[in-house]
Amino acid sequence: MWLLCVDVYFWRIKMKKTLQQKTKIGCLGLALFALLSFSSQLSANTTNSIPFADSFEQYTENDSIIGTNGWIAPTNIYAVVTNMSYSYPNWPLGGEAHTKVVSLNTENSAITNVINKSLQPNIWIDTMVQFQQWSSDTLPTVTNDTEIQAAFFVDTNGHLVIYHTDGETSGWATPSNTFTTLDNPPLASNAWVRLTVKMDHESDGNGVGYFLVQLDGAAALTNALAYANPTNSIIAPGGPWFVCANFAPLNYNAHGISNISFSGTGYIDDFVVTNGQVQFATMWLIRAVAYPINGGAISLGNTTWVTNYADLTITNTPAAHWTNAYLVVSNIVDGVVQYGPAGTYPLTNITNNYNYTAVYAAIMATSNTPQWWLSQYVGASATNDSDALADLDNDGYPNWMEHMTSTDPNNTNSFFKIVDHYRQNGTNYVKWYSYGIDPQLPPFLVRKSAGLTSWQNADGTVWSGTGQVVTNRTYTNIWAEVNPASSNAMFYRLVATNAP
Repeated sequence: MWLLCVDVYFWRIKMKKTLQQKTKIGCLGLALFALLSFSSQLSANTTNSIPFADSFEQYTENDSIIGTNGWIAPTNIYAVVTNMSYSYPNWPLGGEAHTKVVSLNTENSAITNVINKSLQPNIWIDTMVQFQQWSSDTLPTVTNDTEIQAAFFVDTNGHLVIYHTDGETSGWATPSNTFTTLDNPPLASNAWVRLTVKMDHESDGNGVGYFLVQLDGAAALTNALAYANPTNSIIAPGGPWFVCANFAPLNYNAHGISNISFSGTGYIDDFVVTNGQVQFATMWLIRAVAYPINGGAISLGNTTWVTNYADLTITNTPAAHWTNAYLVVSNIVDGVVQYGPAGTYPLTNITNNYNYTAVYAAIMATSNTPQWWLSQYVGASATNDSDALADLDNDGYPNWMEHMTSTDPNNTNSFFKIVDHYRQNGTNYVKWYSYGIDPQLPPFLVRKSAGLTSWQNADGTVWSGTGQVVTNRTYTNIWAEVNPASSNAMFYRLVATNAP
């Protein structure tokens, strides 16, 4: 669980896992105590002027960030760099590499980044966080820390909860600090989220501070207890500007942020504090897959993010014994499906998310026997009609038939036959072996007859390659007919085909 706190001197994020509620509340106090115990050390540590950023890419794995770039903590193990690559469309430090993150393990304490206190009216804190959900449905007790301006964490339903002042309820006489659950789309535990908070300490003439919060660059979150703008003294339902907690003790000389802290367990990345407008570039997700997966490759490597109006060309490379039949382009925004040329597909001025599927067709020898199957299971150079007609293991079944029945062309004992049939608890069972080496083959069909003169399809079908692995690369397939309509003796036979 992350809990972010903004105060006169501290900007905090706390993350907790599954602790008892009483322990969590205590952790807030312990974290406060630990942070205040550092106050005499602040001048002895490096301080950062706004704007400041730390991508953590300059560290190596298992390095501690404590003691560098203004980061302080009681012990180095509270913040350790970990190698991690993750997909995200728009990092705060978009031009940086993204292979390192900071693993937090503070529980009852915190790590703090020391910032030269700024009296500027607008300050943005922009960072990547991996939220952990609060482990209790009960909100934490309101803290008596009079320096906290705001706090954020995620509840058990994935909704963001903020700590602020309900000034209207208190009549503005004294701060009435409260936790408010926002109606944002649920955030998954362990999901990376870009968290952006804008602090405004100067636009109100009464010494009241305000803040707004954005997730993943979307519009600022709103609530009935928030203002339409910081200069309006009437609560406007649906506004984005929340009143800072503990606003009453504030004065113009105290406005600003001097420390930003994280506590709990989890990960952070791309930490930015700036007095310039935060930029959120529009990004589009392009997904690309090759079907079937052994038919070839696609140049995107599954997924990629592109900037707004970017150009992109996707290249398909069929594998040996495959041909690129066509490329399906599905716009997942408006549902339009297009068919592009084989090999490549250019897309210009991208303004939507897209799905690409490269569809490959196997090159066939006689009797619909795929060349790739002959090459892999009969011989590397066995790709022509004579190879399909040959009987590699001399079991009486030519290679093309071994393919069609999903048996092993290298094993004399692997051929298409029923190996067992029985009745148990009113159910008829049929058992045979097959090695499912071509998932594109249609399923087996089971047919039945009461007298071997007229056959009908039995209920249900059985796919090749299912069941339990046995010896000699074969698989056990068992088909069952539950409570057959007739109690008379019944004959069954298997049907295999390589027709679509």
